[in-house]
Amino acid sequence: MGNTNNTKFQLPVPTEEELKEAHTNYMCFLKNNRNNFSYWFPKISVVKHHGISIPDSRIIEVPEEIYKAFFLESPGDRRSIRQFVHKSILPVIRSHFNGKEVFVKNGCYSGKFRFDKCCHLPANATLKTITEHLCEIQYDSLMKDKAGDLEIILREWIKPEDGTKTIYGGMPLRTEIRLFYDFTEHKPLYWVNYWDWDYCHDAICWHPEDKDVYEEYYPYIEEEAKLYCKDNWQLVLDALAHVKDLDGKWSVDFILEKNGVWLIDMAIASMSAYWNPTRNDYI
Repeated sequence: MGNTNNTKFQLPVPTEEELKEAHTNYMCFLKNNRNNFSYWFPKISVVKHHGISIPDSRIIEVPEEIYKAFFLESPGDRRSIRQFVHKSILPVIRSHFNGKEVFVKNGCYSGKFRFDKCCHLPANATLKTITEHLCEIQYDSLMKDKAGDLEIILREWIKPEDGTKTIYGGMPLRTEIRLFYDFTEHKPLYWVNYWDWDYCHDAICWHPEDKDVYEEYYPYIEEEAKLYCKDNWQLVLDALAHVKDLDGKWSVDFILEKNGVWLIDMAIASMSAYWNPTRNDYI
């Protein structure tokens, strides 16, 4: 029989100083992440003066001790979060949004797949409801390492047209377009229907109610996206040409409504669904 080596491989145990340094570096990464809402939103806001609507938005920083509390590892964490909401979130909702519906997310993540449990706050939401929604968003974000956890974003709710059907537990299914755009060269690369059938169908159809809505309205969404990009897209391109403080390739998401086109989200292109670095076929 051959020799048997029972020695187990052991990873080196980091020192306290190394752990501290790693934590500091990670916090710097979270704060300086270019996907953060606080990074791109001020730079893109100029488009609202050129025919593009942007939801009124407020950015609230999350202190590091509250960031840690969202891991929900200690009995007092929810109490700390509730106090943060009472002091920093609730007053903004009441004073700035006047008790209306609010869309809430963190710097990079909204939890839209559980819409009414996460990112949609009903009118006159209570302290308890707001706290529960933020805990859902932040905990889910932390577990998925979405990296937007040091800021909470409160946004104007874009009211859907009457009769708009919903998926994901309450999210209006509206025509959305994702444009990939090079802000260094100021040129469009290509656009996609955000609700592309091949990409979305199987995942959405896990839930029978969502399946029925999606399959019924997909042809309309596809047609509306194509018509808009054929007949009206120059408005978007002219507005984006005024953005001077961004560089590189980004995905830019738009919702179409009868009252106009709304720019709702952005992310670095290479970190976005539908990104294909070989595509440059904008028409």
